[in-house]
Amino acid sequence: MIGGIAACLFVTGVVSQVINLYELTIPTHGLAYSALLGVSGVIAFLAFIGFILFLVAMHGFSKDYGEPKIFNLLLYGLIIAIVVSIIAIVVAVFVAIVNAVVMLPSLGTPPSQSQISSVVTKTTLLFLPAFSVAELIWIVFNVRSFNVLSDKSKVTQFKTGAKVLLAGALVSLTFAIMLAVVGSYISLAYNSALLAYGIPGGFVQAAAWVLLAIAYSGIQTFSAPTAVLTNVQPAQTVYGQVRYCTKCGTPSSSDALFCSHCGQKLS
Repeated sequence: MIGGIAACLFVTGVVSQVINLYELTIPTHGLAYSALLGVSGVIAFLAFIGFILFLVAMHGFSKDYGEPKIFNLLLYGLIIAIVVSIIAIVVAVFVAIVNAVVMLPSLGTPPSQSQISSVVTKTTLLFLPAFSVAELIWIVFNVRSFNVLSDKSKVTQFKTGAKVLLAGALVSLTFAIMLAVVGSYISLAYNSALLAYGIPGGFVQAAAWVLLAIAYSGIQTFSAPTAVLTNVQPAQTVYGQVRYCTKCGTPSSSDALFCSHCGQKLS
């Protein structure tokens, strides 16, 4: 249940990313921009809630099936992806500063807005594959986790959804590499480049999370195990008056001298 809700919220997260990219292509003044900004903010918050629910659901499945890999793989992938992203951001900022420092003396005058934008665009496109690799690492660990969950739950749709999710990450990486190569030779519009990067892979991953939501619905709900009673004697049909053994409580007929279960003398 929780996993299905999380998967649906992930789909809204992909929609939020597309809206955020589209916002870059419209004027920052006006009602349309303000409306999109508000909608994308709400959807992004829901996607974050979905991410938390996703981790909670996978942690629960790891306990239900007695397989720590289901959750641990996600944890390892998240940590590695965050580290790679931080390194990419630090290097990208450093390169942008170096390019700006090199550009200033050669201009002789303060750089224009278009020149600054060009430096930012080229630096962003140059390191876009690095961020895509970080995303790919996270997705690969997701795929491994879903494969383990599929084996344990016998729900094969998890493997199908995981393959589509991986395909979406590879599409994003492919477009990131293409944009980085093209952007190093010709000037690309920053907004259009990000749209070209985010939309194809984003929609493929959205389709993957729809499949995963269906897979979650196929998991049988766990119920608490029924307590097993031990040392319970089969029911005995006793006619007439009944006497109970003072030692084990087994019922016996009124004329019995000894307990039929433990041999205790009946008083």
